[in-house]
Amino acid sequence: MAARKKTYFAVLGLLSWKPMSGYDIKKFVEMGISHFWNESYGQLFPTLSRLVDEGLATKEQAQGSGRRKRFLYTITDQGREALEEWLRAPSEPVRTRSELTLKFFLSCRRPPAEAARLLEEHRSQLEERLEEYTESERTLARAVETGALPDEVGHLLQADSEEESALDLRPEALMFYLTLRQGILVLQARLAWCDEAAAALKPNPSNLGAVTQ
Repeated sequence: MAARKKTYFAVLGLLSWKPMSGYDIKKFVEMGISHFWNESYGQLFPTLSRLVDEGLATKEQAQGSGRRKRFLYTITDQGREALEEWLRAPSEPVRTRSELTLKFFLSCRRPPAEAARLLEEHRSQLEERLEEYTESERTLARAVETGALPDEVGHLLQADSEEESALDLRPEALMFYLTLRQGILVLQARLAWCDEAAAALKPNPSNLGAVTQ
C-alpha cells in the first residue's frame, strides 16, 4: 500500500474518535504516537483535502473560531467503512530506516573513533527520548488505573456531548500505555546495542569474542 494511503488511514483513525482540526491531529501525533508514526504538516493538510474530495471526511468551519478560521474534519460513514476494511487487512512487514545506523554501517573503513562518535551521538539521542517516554509512562500508568487521561491528551479527545464525556477512558489509556511501552523497550534495546558495539570497538581483540558468543 502506498505511503499516501497509509497516511489516509492514520488520519481517518484519529477522526474516528472525534471531529478534529488539522492542528488537533498534528498535536495528537506529536504527543501520542510520534514514537511509532509521524506526519508532517506537508503531508497532513493535503491528505485532509483528499479525504474530503473522496467523501471519506467532511469539512466545516468551527463556531467561535475567532479571527483565524478553524476547520473541523469529521469522518463519514464511507470513511468508517474504509477504515474498518484497512484495520482488518494484513499489515505490511516492518521496515526500519535509520540514517545513523546506515552511517555506522558505512564507517567500517574509517577510523574506529568515527564509529565510536556515532555511537555516542546515538546514545545521547536515545537517552533523551527515553527520559521523555518514561515520564509519559508514569502518567499513563496512573490513567490506566483511574480512567482519567492526561490533560493534554484528554483535551484532544474531549467529547462533545455529556453522554460521551461519561464514557470510561481506561481502554484508551491502556492502549496508549501499551504502545508507549513498545517504544520504551525498543529504546532500551537500542541502548544495549550501543553498549555492546562500543565495547567491541575498543582496541582489544578479545572484545569481539564476547560479542559473538
